[in-house]
Amino acid sequence: MNHNSKTVSFTKDFFTKQPNLLTRCSTYNGSDPANTRIEQTLSLSFNVRIQEETSRDAETKHVNENVSYIAVEEE
Repeated sequence: MNHNSKTVSFTKDFFTKQPNLLTRCSTYNGSDPANTRIEQTLSLSFNVRIQEETSRDAETKHVNENVSYIAVEEE
């Protein structure tokens, strides 16, 4: 994943409603600090992108990173 939004699908019909979701970069390929930004969460998928910090420069395009996530549905 990079600075462009990407849809990640959960296992089909796994959740009956929107789960609680945590995401994190699991690689550190870029030279600028960055973190994940969840843009939308649904019961079957979520949209996420890498948001680069602007403290070093104003440019916000980020290289590809691996993203890990955990999703939990409340009972």
